[in-house]
Amino acid sequence: MIGNSLKRFFLILMVVTLLFSAPVIVAYAEDEETETLTEEELIDQKPIFNESRAKADAVLLVDAKTGLVLYSKNGEKQIYPASTTKILTCLIALEKTEMSDLITCGQEVVFPPEYSVMGVKPGEIISARDLIYGMMLLSGNDAAMALAVYIGGSVEGFADIMNEKAKELGMSNSHFANPHGGHEENHFITVEDMAKLAMAAYRDPDFMEIVGTMVYQPEDTNMAVGKELIDNSNRLIRSDVQSYSRWYYEYATGMKTGYTSQAGYCLVASASKNGQDLIALIYNHESDSERFTLAKELFEFGYENYAYVDLSDILGGSVIREAISNATSDDPNGGYMEFIPNIDTGTYFSDTNAFIEALKQHTDEINVMVDLDADLRAPIIKGEVYGKVIYQYRDRMLLRCELVAAYDMLDYATDYLTFQEEAPDAAIDPPKDLNQGITPVWWWMIFPSLLIFLIIFKMLTYERSKYKKISRGHDYPEKSR
Repeated sequence: MIGNSLKRFFLILMVVTLLFSAPVIVAYAEDEETETLTEEELIDQKPIFNESRAKADAVLLVDAKTGLVLYSKNGEKQIYPASTTKILTCLIALEKTEMSDLITCGQEVVFPPEYSVMGVKPGEIISARDLIYGMMLLSGNDAAMALAVYIGGSVEGFADIMNEKAKELGMSNSHFANPHGGHEENHFITVEDMAKLAMAAYRDPDFMEIVGTMVYQPEDTNMAVGKELIDNSNRLIRSDVQSYSRWYYEYATGMKTGYTSQAGYCLVASASKNGQDLIALIYNHESDSERFTLAKELFEFGYENYAYVDLSDILGGSVIREAISNATSDDPNGGYMEFIPNIDTGTYFSDTNAFIEALKQHTDEINVMVDLDADLRAPIIKGEVYGKVIYQYRDRMLLRCELVAAYDMLDYATDYLTFQEEAPDAAIDPPKDLNQGITPVWWWMIFPSLLIFLIIFKMLTYERSKYKKISRGHDYPEKSR
């Protein structure tokens, strides 16, 4: 009886102990989850985009001004670009044609019914402007082919131009075989490469005007009068279509859609909000409409978590002072030359909100690494480059740029330099030799020496002459023998 009672007592005691200890364990876990991060940890913390929302084979979000990648999924994977290929075709067309050029279309504009076309026909004479708008807004493959043959002489010739341009832009893992993006095995890109192309396109105001146009009216041609309006297939900018209101994004500025069965649904989209420009790239999405939703979510993620700053505002006033060994003794700056960073307005740097805020508040903590020319000597010319400087903050390189002289400096052997602000290419006279035309110092030492020598010589000859006169003035008797 007593044994059973003891067992029950210990059993009840164990249960009570577990019940009272459980809340303690939960409370500890909750405290860890809500632990406040320090300022240092907040600055170093990177925002995380919800991967479950990125239902595409390859996705990338990039700052259009700085190239900072804010989010990436399969950035280096080779994929098919579909009609986003036309971004490259458009850039080349803007470089190599005039909008007013009249192009006669040939058999290259004939496509099967399943391809998107703007509807030009063989023999039709149409402006480069209409073809470019038809290619970029309506995704007309016929327009892309007409432009390609006009510029490159053939599809193959134009493909060579495309690959040369891609190489110039640093698209080292991409290859193009046609101007429109129709599926070919040797026609592929990576989303990282495509971001380089998109950023180059974003810097072209003519390109952005085209892709930001909602509706375009082509002109009449020799074979068509009263052509239909051309609508932009990018729903993000279509504020004029009520059925697209779900995907309309007020900060969207344009770019290009694409689709083939092999490439899936593709989208390169751009947006600008409060001076911050972002580009979203989405490839092989499973849904036509949801690629636009994903683009909006990527943009909001970027604007909520990242910021930018103009480095010319932060670093533009910095000065590097360096003593110059052969400066003149009366140099107005005490023999010191000031070098300033060659930073243009609009030199941007982007990072997380916390990092940018810390950078603005702690400019005194910016690390400056200077590399001046090894043989730095006067004369020094204002505005000329005399070295490089690197600025770092929290192990992040902010900028690498040239150092230029803030003013002119003469050396001890130079009394003038000729600088002509109005004619920067004018020749600068060589330094004048200060010794030229001036009697050497040693010459003035000869004159006093000669004078002293003449005085001594005169004194000696005078004493000798006096002695002779005295001798002749006395008549001594001859000595007796």
